[in-house]
Amino acid sequence: MLYKSEGSYSQLQRQLYAIEKQLLKPISRQTCTQVFAHLDEIAEEARSLRQETTKTSTVFTQFRSQEFQTLEDKTLSLYGRALDSMVAKQVAAIQEETSHLEETLSSGNESQIQKTAALLEKQITILLNDHRLAKEDLPIIAKAHKTLKAATTKLSTRQEMEEVLHHFTFLARQPSSLRFIEEEIDLMPEEIEELFSIAEHTFHGQMKTARQGYLGLPEDTKRRVLTHLSALDGSLFEDPIKTIQSLIATANDLVQNDLSYPSPEDVAEMFKEVQMLSDADCPD
Repeated sequence: MLYKSEGSYSQLQRQLYAIEKQLLKPISRQTCTQVFAHLDEIAEEARSLRQETTKTSTVFTQFRSQEFQTLEDKTLSLYGRALDSMVAKQVAAIQEETSHLEETLSSGNESQIQKTAALLEKQITILLNDHRLAKEDLPIIAKAHKTLKAATTKLSTRQEMEEVLHHFTFLARQPSSLRFIEEEIDLMPEEIEELFSIAEHTFHGQMKTARQGYLGLPEDTKRRVLTHLSALDGSLFEDPIKTIQSLIATANDLVQNDLSYPSPEDVAEMFKEVQMLSDADCPD
C-alpha cells in the first residue's frame, strides 16, 4: 500500500508509524518494493523540509531541523526492517513448502514430488541469492535442503529403475534365438535375460522352473545372488520377493548399475508391465 507524503512533520510521522505497523508482519516482495518507494518519498520530503528550516537560524527552526533529521534516520531504519520482513515471509514459505514436500514424498506421487521439489528449490535459490540469512533461519533452510535431497534421490532411483525395466522388457520381446553382444562390457545379454526369467518364474510361483534356471547360471553369478540374499536376510526361493530382489540386483551388478534393491511394489509393477507386453505380442 502506498501513502502520499503531505509535507508536514506530523503527517510524515504518521506515515512512518503506519509503515512501522505494517512491518510487524512478514511482507511479500511486491509489498516490500512498494514500501521502499514510499520510504523514498518520505525521506526526500523530510530532507527538503529540513533544508528549508536551516535557511533561518532561530531556536524554533533548529528544533524543527532536528525533528526532520529524526524522521530521516527513522526512514533509513525502516528500509532494513522492510527487508527483514520480506525475508521472514520467504523463509515461512520455504518452511511450508518443505512440509508439503515431506507429505508428498510419503504419498509417493512422483509427478507431485517433482513439481513441489522444483518450487522449493526455486524458493531457496531466490532467497540465498538475494539475502544473508539470520542465524535462526539456518535450521529451516538446512531441513529444506535435506528434504530436497531425499526427493531427488527418490526420483533418481525411480528413473534408474525404469531404465532397467525398459531393458528387461525389451529382452522379453525378443525371440529366444536372438542374441546380442554388449559393445562396452564383456557380457552376453542372455545372462541378464536368464536372471530376469528366473525372477519372473519365481514371481508366478513356478519354483521348479526357477530352480532349474538358477542351477544353470555361472558360479560367479550364483555367488552374487546369494550375497544379495544374505544382505536381505533371505533364503533362496523360500523368500520369493527377496529372491527376486537379489536376482534383479545381480543383473544390475552385471550392467554396472549402482541401484538399491527394488521394493516389493516395484517388483509387482515390473512383472505387471512384462505381462502386458507379452499379452500384446500374443496373436488372438
